[in-house]
Amino acid sequence: FLPIHLAGNMLLLVGAESFNRYALKLESIPLLAPVVEVGLLALFIIHVFRAITNYFVNQKARGSGYAVKRWAGGKSRKTWASTTMIISGLTIGLFVPLHLLQMKFGAFYPATIDGQPARDLFRLVRELFKDPVVVAFYLFCMAVVGSHIYHGFASAFQSLGLHNRRTAGAILLFGRGFGAVIGLGFFILPIVVYLAP
Repeated sequence: FLPIHLAGNMLLLVGAESFNRYALKLESIPLLAPVVEVGLLALFIIHVFRAITNYFVNQKARGSGYAVKRWAGGKSRKTWASTTMIISGLTIGLFVPLHLLQMKFGAFYPATIDGQPARDLFRLVRELFKDPVVVAFYLFCMAVVGSHIYHGFASAFQSLGLHNRRTAGAILLFGRGFGAVIGLGFFILPIVVYLAP
């Protein structure tokens, strides 16, 4: 979902007509939005449930907390991203409803695209991202999203038992690259819109 969402949002850089036409095209496909939204909600709930249960299972298995927390050195995969997964997950859990409230249920500005009545989402995005507080909030949240993916991608493979000595390096590298591309892609959009005349 995220790469497709990012690709669509990159049309903000092309202009109002392209971005609004893309949004209208998505809305014109019957049942696409409800099916995708229900599917994403179900995946989100499952993901949150599994993350919380894994967290408590790990805590119980450990028995007691670490006396000292520090980087293990060598081939340790402990990173800032890995140690803050619960916090980054909770942050994303707060961001998503706020993002939907602002974008999906935000102000409706009428527009006409190819002779059809449409919603001017480009104007809505521009108005939101002209507020430096909103931009700062989005930048923080997009950095968190990138960090969460950075560690979560490789962890998902490990949890599924698909992570082994032969594939570990490639999975880790791809996960970090994927997290960086998604995080940076969404990160630059508020900046570009804010700085645009």
